[in-house]
Amino acid sequence: MKKNLLAAEGRNILEAEVTLYRKDTEEIAFGPYLLTADSEYDYVDGDSLKDLTFVSATGELIEVLPFSLGQLESLESALEASSKPVNARLAQKIVDVISGEW
Repeated sequence: MKKNLLAAEGRNILEAEVTLYRKDTEEIAFGPYLLTADSEYDYVDGDSLKDLTFVSATGELIEVLPFSLGQLESLESALEASSKPVNARLAQKIVDVISGEW
């Protein structure tokens, strides 16, 4: 039996330690808070011929990516695409913590 398990999903995790200081005294006003945010993504293995092609009914080898409509990305592209949402989530958490403590 041949095992062909390939990773096809990933998670982008950001972590920040946030401390807010008073301008005049440089004392800690809030924090430190350790906050995390994550974003999940799917990708194809660019090094795997099996992930990038299929065989048509006529026996022709056809590339998958032109038919993916942007749903299949390389690991690098998927990670980059997940960066904006994870940054936004972390920024919102920082604002929420400061607003909640104010």
